[in-house]
Amino acid sequence: MPPKENKEVKARLEELDRITKMLVKRDFELMRERERREMELSELIKAKEQLEDQNIELNKMNHLMIGRENRMVELKEEVNTLREENERLRKLK
Repeated sequence: MPPKENKEVKARLEELDRITKMLVKRDFELMRERERREMELSELIKAKEQLEDQNIELNKMNHLMIGRENRMVELKEEVNTLREENERLRKLK
């Protein structure tokens, strides 16, 4: 092979080597980014599950509080009815 062709082949091989190294480096960067995103996704899933659990607890508390408030309204109505009855009985005496 003539020296000129030998230099061209060598230069082409060096270029291919440079491109290969660049691609390998990029592959490692992409793998690291994928791992980072998988960890982030895992954390987001865990946070979502925690929020769902908290939401269930809040709904239970809300249900209990609404029940309590409804009972308070009933008792207030009963107290008012008893007061009215008491006043009516006093007037009869």
